Amino acid sequence: MRVMVSCAGAFHSFHLAEQLDAAGALARLVTTYPKGYLARRFAVRIDPSRISTDYLQLAIEALGRMPFRWTDPSYAPRQLHDAWAARRVTDDLQIVVGWSGCSLRTLREANRQGALSVVVRGSSHVEEQMAILQAAYDRCGVPFSVPHRTVAQELEEYAVARFIQTNSTFAKRTFVARGVPEEQIIMCTTGVNLERFRPHPKDDATFRFVYAGACTIRKGTHLLLEAFSRLGLPDAELWLIGGVTDEIVPFLRRYEGPKVRVFGLQPQAKLAQLLSQGSVFVLPSLEEGLATVQAQAMACGLPLLCTPNTGGEDFLSGPGVEGVVVPAGDAAALAEAMLDLYSHPDAAREMGRRALDRVARGFTWEAYGRAIIATYRSLLDRRRAPGVSAATA
Repeated sequence: MRVMVSCAGAFHSFHLAEQLDAAGALARLVTTYPKGYLARRFAVRIDPSRISTDYLQLAIEALGRMPFRWTDPSYAPRQLHDAWAARRVTDDLQIVVGWSGCSLRTLREANRQGALSVVVRGSSHVEEQMAILQAAYDRCGVPFSVPHRTVAQELEEYAVARFIQTNSTFAKRTFVARGVPEEQIIMCTTGVNLERFRPHPKDDATFRFVYAGACTIRKGTHLLLEAFSRLGLPDAELWLIGGVTDEIVPFLRRYEGPKVRVFGLQPQAKLAQLLSQGSVFVLPSLEEGLATVQAQAMACGLPLLCTPNTGGEDFLSGPGVEGVVVPAGDAAALAEAMLDLYSHPDAAREMGRRALDRVARGFTWEAYGRAIIATYRSLLDRRRAPGVSAATA
């Protein structure tokens, strides 16, 4: 099996490529990052001879730091990456995997060359995502700009690709609800690096709710601040780990206090230590695909409190076993679940122990690699079956 992986950005493309490389199935990784970043910044091990880079990540990150606001600042670099990747599709490839929003030309070229084309969508169906976010921003009274060019491109990518790869049951449901045939959808949950994420000693007895990720309306940070403030719990803290966007600043001002700590962006090397100081990991997202930080927190021994829209249900074996799921967008339900966990710390600790065991047994990157490689082989076997054409495989 010869597979090409293309992505403008990181997401979990490097982990996918690493697993394919370890199995001898990676033909090439086409990335926007300099080669040296993969080992230094992301701690992934891929044969450098299989990596092709256009260095556009430098432009993507620079545009993101500009003081003026664009609806979709990375659109142009993503198109350049797509053109670069399309030129690296060769007729010896069997599968071409491209991330949504930066792979339309690449997917078309894969079809032309006779490879199976797979588009990876890390979130819900783009139209569902836009609908959820528009409603959420309207409720908060914050302007929301739809990136129309990216939406149009992603819809075209869904139509061009032979298969759409998602990483959660939630994301898959949104594609089916939007009319995508279920047989066109691949679903495989991602994993966690257990060498990097493991429990560290907790320094005190404070009951602590920990959130990690960009502080945004999309991720429900405003709802978490409201829920925690509403409870007024003694001897409890809320830690927010991640960059704070302008849209969340008014909510931080409204709910600020000595029990709310904002850490800002933190290096991955420090994240496990910070997570381990928590009692519960909370992710109240309104829309995600499958937030990997949930598995990272579970690997540090924390129970998970999430919404169905985080994809976190796929990490849990059942309600109340390794964590709790509450409806998305419901601050009252979130507060009730937080109060219950705070009021039963022994039960929360036991959930955390089970959470660690759960991810260690089934949600490592190695387990993800075995599952996705088996899926790819199955797609190729179906294609080779008598009476199955390339167009319908």
